[in-house]
Amino acid sequence: AVDVCDWSYSFYVSNGGLIEATAWSENIADIDLYLYGPVSASSTTPLAWEQVRVKRPPDGYYLVCVDNWSGTPGTFNLDLRVIQGTDLVVSGVPIGTINANTPVTFTVSFTKTAVPGTTWEGLLYIGPVFAPTALEIPVTVRIITPTVNVLLSVDKFASAGWVREGDIFTYTITLRNLGTYPEYVALRDPLPPMVEFVPGSQRATKGTLFLDIIAREARWTDWVSGGETVTMTFQVRASSGRGWVENVVSVSGAISRQRVEGVALTFVNPLQIYLPLVMKNYRP
Repeated sequence: AVDVCDWSYSFYVSNGGLIEATAWSENIADIDLYLYGPVSASSTTPLAWEQVRVKRPPDGYYLVCVDNWSGTPGTFNLDLRVIQGTDLVVSGVPIGTINANTPVTFTVSFTKTAVPGTTWEGLLYIGPVFAPTALEIPVTVRIITPTVNVLLSVDKFASAGWVREGDIFTYTITLRNLGTYPEYVALRDPLPPMVEFVPGSQRATKGTLFLDIIAREARWTDWVSGGETVTMTFQVRASSGRGWVENVVSVSGAISRQRVEGVALTFVNPLQIYLPLVMKNYRP
């Protein structure tokens, strides 16, 4: 049956609420629309506007396809809406018989962490057990880009200005939110050459500082309130090689989109220079 399609698109649905596909054309006399998957549907009227809707589709792969039934050259448009996921949480829904014309109140929460400026579409089904999709309530969530007073700063400090191979020293990171509004902060601190993490040495006054030994990177994420300071430390061991070790930590804010950096410098394995000893009027 799929061979009749002139165009197709596949997608996966998990925890689906609705699949709605609408196809139309302004220069093809007749198109047909098909949906194949765990549940199949089709719309094959003698027109150039077709739509299929599947409520609460089972999980799985689906294929939507459009067939140019008339055979005349042209273009078509397709609008595919797939509402899925578990980011809408409903609570406080009454159980039992509800009299007609009686207001019903309940709470809908949106639990997804989303980027400011994006729009999310959801759908609620309400009905009795024998018709659970009797009523459809569309939900639109617009993530605004707030104007917030957030000012991030970060400082990086090394406990030693120079070290030799095998020496252990400490990096201290001081993160501050100098504004008045909270910010969700992500911190990344890639480890430069010539030093290695000391496992288990990490500390943080808030949240958990994670040392990724394989990726050679320290990471931390958490909320930082306005006026709050978070201090993090970890130790490294100097290895072979010689030169400046430049350790750069970067901090970014999810809401304010601010990005700041802090730098610490340490010289590894400096050359030793011995000056001659001159003694005057020395007698054995």
